[in-house]
Amino acid sequence: MKNKEFQELLRKNNSNSGFTLMELLIGLFMSIFVVGALGFGLMQVLRTTQSETSKVAARNETSRALDFISDEVKRASTIENDSTNATGFSLTAAKTVVLALNIPEVNTSATLGSDGDATTEERIVYFLRSATGTNWQGPLVLYRYGPPLDANGNYTNAAWQEEALIDGIDDTHITNDPCTAAGDVLSPPLLTGTAPTLTPPAISSSASGFHACINGGNTAQLYLTGGTDTATGGNDTYTSDTRVVARARTAPTDRVDSFVSYTMSFRTLGATYNCIPTGTPPPRWKMRTDFGNNPSNPNDTTSWIHQDNRQPQPIQIDTSNDLTITSVPVDPAATDCLSKGDENATGDAQTEPLSAYTDGTFPDGHTVPYTMRFVVEGDSTTDNNWHSFNGDNVAGTYDQPDVNGDGTILVLKNGSTISATMIGYDYNQDDVGDEDSLGAFLESKGYAQRSGDTYTIENLRNDERIMAVEVGQTDSTHPGFDAQDSVFILASDVFAQEY
Repeated sequence: MKNKEFQELLRKNNSNSGFTLMELLIGLFMSIFVVGALGFGLMQVLRTTQSETSKVAARNETSRALDFISDEVKRASTIENDSTNATGFSLTAAKTVVLALNIPEVNTSATLGSDGDATTEERIVYFLRSATGTNWQGPLVLYRYGPPLDANGNYTNAAWQEEALIDGIDDTHITNDPCTAAGDVLSPPLLTGTAPTLTPPAISSSASGFHACINGGNTAQLYLTGGTDTATGGNDTYTSDTRVVARARTAPTDRVDSFVSYTMSFRTLGATYNCIPTGTPPPRWKMRTDFGNNPSNPNDTTSWIHQDNRQPQPIQIDTSNDLTITSVPVDPAATDCLSKGDENATGDAQTEPLSAYTDGTFPDGHTVPYTMRFVVEGDSTTDNNWHSFNGDNVAGTYDQPDVNGDGTILVLKNGSTISATMIGYDYNQDDVGDEDSLGAFLESKGYAQRSGDTYTIENLRNDERIMAVEVGQTDSTHPGFDAQDSVFILASDVFAQEY
């Protein structure tokens, strides 16, 4: 091949070639797409990780808070649902009390409680508070009022204070009552009607992010709902719950194998009193019931004004002493029946000592006392005619509900019977009951079943007793005798032991 022809061939096969502008643009867009997709995926992974990390942290915080509360509940002898007995605690519109714990440890000389007096039973309070106007995220913050603890979890004698336990508590009102077991009471109560319009930092005193089902003053199911901010700017919630039992008991100083201190709780089934049959129907008064367990001071009592839907009240009883239960009507006007006390008042105006009813100005017939003894059935050292929490023992059977012998006080347990021939309160005095009889009343509450001329008590636990009291009458033929001026349920472990 000639050189000239060879050079021509080389020029044709080695022409200068490259990417066009279009090809470069297409390549650039594809690169941007791939890199963008990888970056978006990486961001999603990071956001998901952040969100899940926040949820895990919130769950851990919720669990730790519940563990802390549970540990303190276990130290308690009784669990309450209000701050009535919490010395030094200031209840405001910005606070909603959920738990008040009676813990024997904080009444010792090491702590002396919030008032420096070892004889006062203090209460440690757990409550919700609005985060408005604070540095907390909210919407609600769970606080604890009580003595500080040291690094080992022991109570110190430092000043009692309110301290935030956990932030980010949900403020949504629950719509369904989780307290389904017999005797359970929701604290705070379920919201009824439309949520109130409140000016911050006030909050509604109804169940929201932290609530509890309290049973008998010694067990509680705790529910805690916390919130977490998500990576997208939204909010997620997490609910945790646990059941805990108050375990503290007070042992005698000379024995370690026996306990005489028990928790008793009482809740009303209904308590109204018609004193003078004027009007149609006549005025109905509230009833007050006093529980005394201190033989050296008859005025050392727990006073209870019966109110519909009021939550059970726990008390501590020493079973080596008798328990005296006294029922009296209360009326702010203090007229007609000369009743003393006012269910709408507070302090001494509401709960005067029982000595005020024996000063000659109050008819004896309007005060009904009952003594309950905590001794073993069949104890040969005890008079057989004492009144038991299982019934009267005159017949040696301990199963007679009529413990006074005149029908004025009935102590009913599961299986006890009531005559269906007793009529209800007859305010028209025409020998026809104008209200339900005691048996029919208890049947309407789900605690009795009629068969012929007998109502049989049912649906009571072995540790529960119904007490039905007639106030003002001892004549069972009187139109005002209905044995339901004061009807309430007592609950205590000691009942179950001697059932």
